[in-house]
Amino acid sequence: MLKEPEVKPCGNCGTTRYPIRARGFCGRCDYARLKLEQADDRIHHGLVRGYKKECQRRLDVIRILEQKRKGPISGIDVEHELIWVARTAGVRKNKLSIFRGLATLINEHFKPEQKSVLYGLLSDIEENVPWAGVDWHRVASGSRED
Repeated sequence: MLKEPEVKPCGNCGTTRYPIRARGFCGRCDYARLKLEQADDRIHHGLVRGYKKECQRRLDVIRILEQKRKGPISGIDVEHELIWVARTAGVRKNKLSIFRGLATLINEHFKPEQKSVLYGLLSDIEENVPWAGVDWHRVASGSRED
């Protein structure tokens, strides 16, 4: 019987859903890692600290979202993903309240496996929306802190 090759997880987020791209990182994490490594050479010295914080934040967010997919998934997790998708789709901020408070409804009407599948689908949407890049306002703010 043939043994399937062992799939190595990403060194940052731990995913095995995406192939390893370079230096033990999946493509999503490798991009942010590369930007982090190149910051000293490519970013104005006054902004390097904040820029590195933004790149590290991106790596942290990818890792947290990937870990969350492993479960358990609660109604509030699904609610947060619904709000994220709605906001990204252009729902006005004052209308996002229609998605708040759905956690109880979701918990009452969806079994754990169903919540996991729904969360995974919504998360797939989130991770396939192109990263908008670094938030330069945060970069400037993070560079000014002592």
